[in-house]
Amino acid sequence: MVLTCFECGTERPEEEMVILEVYDRPFDDLPRKIAICREGDGSESLCQERLFDTDWADFRYFYCSSCERAICRQNPSNGWHGQFRVLDGEEVCLKCYERILLEDGVSREALEDGRLPGMFFSFGNPELLEAGYVPIKENVFIGGESTALALTHLALELIDQGSKVVIAYERLALGGLEGTVSLYAKEPHVQEVKQQR
Repeated sequence: MVLTCFECGTERPEEEMVILEVYDRPFDDLPRKIAICREGDGSESLCQERLFDTDWADFRYFYCSSCERAICRQNPSNGWHGQFRVLDGEEVCLKCYERILLEDGVSREALEDGRLPGMFFSFGNPELLEAGYVPIKENVFIGGESTALALTHLALELIDQGSKVVIAYERLALGGLEGTVSLYAKEPHVQEVKQQR
């Protein structure tokens, strides 16, 4: 059987190809199989290297350090939505990042450096509600450093009281410079803080 290389378009016999399973989106249930040129000695080919090389093209793949799947860096449906986060120096796909957020919440260290680490969930954030999180501040407009700091201060206060917190992105401008986010928290002290606000 003759196959076409996903990267260079060369047609070669199947035995001269490597078949890889890749995911265009981290939440896809099934992978897509693609053929890539194989070097004669069995080592990684230039086409395999290019599949993961962001220096020359968009829509490159990465291996998630958590689930070890090859996943496209950008959502092929829109191109602007990055499908990974960097945790402890490792690239993690959004599916694994969501699982980590729901289990552990956002880390204190991630908030202390002035960022608002989070992600887009389904409309209405049902994943957070099902995991036991409750909304603390909803649809907060973040338009600069002062509004971001106010939200991170509240999130840090909740963490200091033993709660887990998650930031849900609602609407963000391209590049994430401004937009609206919601802060969710999980017991034990959520109700106390919510009543004080």
